[in-house]
Amino acid sequence: MPSQIFASTINGWDASLVTIEIDITAQLPGLLIVGLPDKAVEEARERVRSALHNSGFAFPSRKVVVNLAPADLPKQGPSYDLGIALGILLVSGQIAPQVDLKKFLILGELGLDGAIRPVAGVLSSAQAAVAAGLTHCLAPEDNGYEASLIPDLIVWPVRTLREAVDLVLGQAEPLIISEPQIAEKIWPITLNTISGQALAKRAAVIAAAGAHNLLLVGPPGSGKTLLAQALPSLLPSLNRSEQLEVTKMYSIAGLLPPNSFLAQPPFRHPHHSASAVSLIGGGSWPRPGEISLSHHGVLFLDELPEFPRHVLESLRQPLEDGSVTVARTNNTVNFPSRFLLIAAMNPCPCGFYGDGERICTCLPSALHRYQEKISGPLFDRMDLVVTMPRQKTEVVISGQGEGEGEMKEIIMQARDLQVARNPDGKLNCALGPKEIIPALFWAEATKQFFISASEKLQLSGRALHRSLKVARTIADLSAAPSVTREHIAEALQFRQTSWKA
Repeated sequence: MPSQIFASTINGWDASLVTIEIDITAQLPGLLIVGLPDKAVEEARERVRSALHNSGFAFPSRKVVVNLAPADLPKQGPSYDLGIALGILLVSGQIAPQVDLKKFLILGELGLDGAIRPVAGVLSSAQAAVAAGLTHCLAPEDNGYEASLIPDLIVWPVRTLREAVDLVLGQAEPLIISEPQIAEKIWPITLNTISGQALAKRAAVIAAAGAHNLLLVGPPGSGKTLLAQALPSLLPSLNRSEQLEVTKMYSIAGLLPPNSFLAQPPFRHPHHSASAVSLIGGGSWPRPGEISLSHHGVLFLDELPEFPRHVLESLRQPLEDGSVTVARTNNTVNFPSRFLLIAAMNPCPCGFYGDGERICTCLPSALHRYQEKISGPLFDRMDLVVTMPRQKTEVVISGQGEGEGEMKEIIMQARDLQVARNPDGKLNCALGPKEIIPALFWAEATKQFFISASEKLQLSGRALHRSLKVARTIADLSAAPSVTREHIAEALQFRQTSWKA
């Protein structure tokens, strides 16, 4: 009678249960794995054989057939090793479990000595297991806490194949899962370290409060990169739902540290040589890209015009929708990508166009080619655009920055107002066109002022709504119930294009 063990495979953002069916036939000894396995799954033959031998068990002297069902679903990774090993012991009669293994999700990579190593995507797999009615999870010790984040799932962490066997035989007690110590992240760069640039700092506070996109333009050394790296220190910690989503994303990508979860907003800073696939996500086995790894956090693109134009254009849809769909011939997956984009750039190739002290040496044609790398539709998606001028020497060496603690408290209060007022607890940046207007509570005179100013600025429909969202955030920072003319005027000043040739 074939044995059945439940494992899982990662399919984009989610996991699907996989049934490991194992049978022994009277043929020449060997181990055959079928069911669309990738190379890592096929190599389980040697890992399982050696792990069984070095753990004191015998490998059957007949042919072992392993079927990973459903057969038309591609399987990848080494997470099936433990399930295959236990299934072989079960079908060969070497163990008689005292528990119902059909209620277990079993995951883990085997070392040749029988040690069980961590695998990726355990959080997604645990969610799929609970949805399918499974009650227990046998997982590597380093994945134990991750799996225990899902309620209604009893997790048995194991370190070796022998420990796993002892558990299912009822001869040992499960290891205790110790909750990790989550310390407040200390950011090396904060607003306290930046002197001057009051307008840019104000824009950073607004961006942090409403998760608005921010473009910083200025000559070399004006503090653009420093300000972008300081902005994450203003963001509040993630709530429980956001923690699970970010932890799940990093687990799928194989970037989650052992027995941990992520409580702070992620900060990603890819180099400008990054490809479109590395930024958006993809591959033959679709994996999350930088925009998804920035989910609920910050994506910083320094030297924006140095990115290939087609790479920048691929950001347009995720910036609008908060998610990205990666389509391949044999699979289509969706990854969430609700991130705060910070971009920094020089106004021209030499960096000194519009500078009051240095003369720009760029030819007009070179200047236009450089600035045209940022297309109109992408620029339209920037909520805040700030020119950062060169600072005077005495300001730079003064070392007097803004107090950060008070600003972070104001940002948290502004976010609390948004969550309480907006539909589904959204931040202002995520409000749709029909949702932002009722949230303004503006007077007729304020409305007419906005109409007049936006017509003079010739703003697009998208830019209009984005300016209103920024104005709503500015009002929230001052705890104002309604948006006033002053809030509108401040929001519109951040759509300046004075740095353009």
